Amino acid sequence: MLLYPQHLKCFAGASVDGRYALNSLALTSKGVISSDGHILLFIPYPDLDPSEAPLIEGVDVTCPPPSEPFLIDPKEAADAAKMLDFKLKDWQRNEWTNAIQAEIRGNELVLVSTDLQTAKMTTLQRKPGAFPDVSRVIPDYTNAQAVTLQTELLARVAKLLAGASQHQHATLRVIDHETAIALSTADGVALLQMPFGDENDKCKDTFARLRETETPQLLAPAS
Repeated sequence: MLLYPQHLKCFAGASVDGRYALNSLALTSKGVISSDGHILLFIPYPDLDPSEAPLIEGVDVTCPPPSEPFLIDPKEAADAAKMLDFKLKDWQRNEWTNAIQAEIRGNELVLVSTDLQTAKMTTLQRKPGAFPDVSRVIPDYTNAQAVTLQTELLARVAKLLAGASQHQHATLRVIDHETAIALSTADGVALLQMPFGDENDKCKDTFARLRETETPQLLAPAS
């Protein structure tokens, strides 16, 4: 199977006493999941054909993703992503130098990267524990109101609110995909963000992959 560095570096979990599995990155049949019990991050695997990957001795890239969650330590995963980085210039990068080839061998995850001339390899050990069945808590967003936002601007908005307000919560208001979203806090701080894109630029509901494949039982969205 194939991974991107962000699969190993981006972690939404935190140290949770008594919930050991949530302190892990979970490689699943559809992508990598992490959660702290409040935030859930899902990153799908690269849309690339493993059979077309450069051949590297020591790893079988055609190995399929695990049918059951395979847990790894997030710090060890981030260190592995750093070690596998070739520090290439933008013009040297392509779909295969950006990707990491991976194979699960028992309780080991073998990771290999290449700059198409040399290769780097490392392994991660499987962590014990069972990751929660997240498909049972994902609402059905089929009829949800959706707006398209620029991610860098969204991050700036969150930073501005955190700095300007003394409160930890903000209320989000949405009219439609063409109208600015409004955020306000209890101490009167308010911010408008103009959505980017239009109705045709909506991203797909990627969580539908988890709902449709992991379990047929869905939780109804909150009223």
